[in-house]
Amino acid sequence: EEGIRVHNGIIPYICIVTDCHRSIFSDSICIQEVLSMHRFAQGRTTVVYDLGDGTVCKLFPAGYPRAYIEHEYRNAVRFRQIGLPAPKAFGLIERDGRTGILYEKLSGRTLRQCTDEAAVSPDDALRLLAGLHARILRAEGRGGMDYRDVLLLVNGDGLRGEIEALPDGDRLLHGDLHPGNIILDERGEPHIIDFMNVCCGPALYDIARTYFLTGAKSYLTHMHATKNQIEPFLAVLRKARERTGF
Repeated sequence: EEGIRVHNGIIPYICIVTDCHRSIFSDSICIQEVLSMHRFAQGRTTVVYDLGDGTVCKLFPAGYPRAYIEHEYRNAVRFRQIGLPAPKAFGLIERDGRTGILYEKLSGRTLRQCTDEAAVSPDDALRLLAGLHARILRAEGRGGMDYRDVLLLVNGDGLRGEIEALPDGDRLLHGDLHPGNIILDERGEPHIIDFMNVCCGPALYDIARTYFLTGAKSYLTHMHATKNQIEPFLAVLRKARERTGF
């Protein structure tokens, strides 16, 4: 149930406790085999491959810091454990400097795709986004990475004074919640993905981050927040975007 280090990039046999207490892999698999499989999705820095057995591998580029990948894996496990709708995270594979996370495959489309294709109205999409966000923010985030440390990691020392002046908080934050990080499955049920920026802090920071990414005023209404409340966070996020594209 914790991160699984697989030496030499080979999984000879993994038996992981799941809801149905079954073995996930009974055959060997290595990075080279993953690369030959169907490319399921593409992110900014990662590629997701369909392993053909109900699982996918989110593969990171060579040299990507392993600590960040383990951070994402632990966050995914935590979301699932506290009852949030997230794919099962089964473990890690690695070889030759490349590491991947093994996830349950989710068949469906992102909420962004659904709105682009007019399958879901923009207001319904924002209402669903806000509902999921409210569920996340009800959970305690203590023990997780402080959101200011995430901002410092991304921005270095350039904004240190402004970042360190931001307020404390103890909520579980997704850190990157937007319609592209929500998948609607074939039954229309939503699932949260992408756990790299999960952290601990005030709810208003995460609301500001989602507003910054979407620009949707009605989202703030659904979250019962105002622009004035989130402005201190927005000011830092704007400068971070100018500096690093975050």
